[in-house]
Amino acid sequence: MTRRRLWPLLAIWAALTAPAIAEVPRDHAACLAQARQAPESGYRAAQNWSQQGGGAMARHCAALALLYLGQSSEAAARLESLATEAKNPGQAVAWLAQAGQAWFMARRFARAETVQSQVLQRAPDNIEFRIDRAVTRLSAGDHWAALDDLNQVLERDPGHIDAYLFRAAAYRYLDALDLARDDVERLLALDPARAEGWLERGILRQLQGDLRGARDDLMRAIAKAEDPAVVDAARRRLEMVDVTGR
Repeated sequence: MTRRRLWPLLAIWAALTAPAIAEVPRDHAACLAQARQAPESGYRAAQNWSQQGGGAMARHCAALALLYLGQSSEAAARLESLATEAKNPGQAVAWLAQAGQAWFMARRFARAETVQSQVLQRAPDNIEFRIDRAVTRLSAGDHWAALDDLNQVLERDPGHIDAYLFRAAAYRYLDALDLARDDVERLLALDPARAEGWLERGILRQLQGDLRGARDDLMRAIAKAEDPAVVDAARRRLEMVDVTGR
């Protein structure tokens, strides 16, 4: 399953080309840009900025640099702490939402759901925050709870493509294949270029015994995918179809 709002993964070359000495960034945006592009030097720069009075913004930048470095649990703990200290309510919610995503990336699903539920208590109408919790619940195997969140999203936004994708996966896990197929067809009608939709439909066709259709959809997913994880998942399914015939 993919998650598009989560932060992009670190490019290896960025860390290898990081400068030995980290300068103090000009501002929060500059610090975040450095953290994304070269997390090791970005973290050092954020630490330097913090020591020179950068305050919460410097510590926030350092937390995100840790996230890009793969230290998801430490990043999540820092983001959660920052959210409790934030004086601006909107900033507090945004940082708490980032903490929830970081706990998810650390595969600490129970903690992620707890934090995401706190976010939704403060921003109950935010569709993207509800999608975050749905994906966490889905990953944790709590498919009925995920469905509840996704149904609420689609009641408010009947054209939300991600919600159809994740609800189709939830239905599939619950063996409600016809309902899953309905959601995938809606998704592909809205966005026929969405590789994850073709992957999901390929999986459903495989499960329903339509191996030729499954193969066609999986090949389309590979052709349209920009995310290597989607390509890998489609290829694994394609191997199952071609080698095992099921």
